[in-house]
Amino acid sequence: MHIVAIVAAAGSGFRMESEIPKQFLALGNTTVLGHSLDTFDRHPRVDEIIVVLPTELTSRYAADLASRRTPTRVIGGGPRRQDSVAMGFALVPHHADLVAVHDAARPFVSAAVIDRTLDAALENGAAIAALVAQDTVKLVDRSDGLPTVDTTLPRDTIYLAQTPQVFRRSVLEDGLAFGAAGMEVTDEAMLVERAGHTVSLVDGDLGN
Repeated sequence: MHIVAIVAAAGSGFRMESEIPKQFLALGNTTVLGHSLDTFDRHPRVDEIIVVLPTELTSRYAADLASRRTPTRVIGGGPRRQDSVAMGFALVPHHADLVAVHDAARPFVSAAVIDRTLDAALENGAAIAALVAQDTVKLVDRSDGLPTVDTTLPRDTIYLAQTPQVFRRSVLEDGLAFGAAGMEVTDEAMLVERAGHTVSLVDGDLGN
């Protein structure tokens, strides 16, 4: 069993009016990205890590990341998340069984959540960590300009997607082909769904 983790860190999201993307903010004695990488680096089932960074930062971080226990490679990302993940996927060896995609900005992912997602993807082909909605969710109608409630959705049917999202290599390859064709998405599971695959859910974590 060969498992590859793609850590998506090429985004430009900002927090707290900082000029630094949130994945590079300091957190303890490292960065948000560093914490995310540490968890996968320590995980006994992860064989390789691919880190997707802003292109202009790859040379700055390549040497440090290459010194980790788990073989780690760095590649520059693209303009959209799906482009960045596709660039990381291009480095995934053909003999890989599972590919886990994780947002670098989720530094507190636990080994237990990773294990649950890996196990479910191994069984079903695709799995994501998710949390059932705790708040009441309204479907909105904007046809008259002012948003109004169209209907209230049952909370037990609404889940909030997290990462990691784990796929058999061939399943993620199918999904990424939709992204290459121009489909805009917010996570890899959406691509895989559109490619006709079923995505399983496992319990995420509020701290993730």
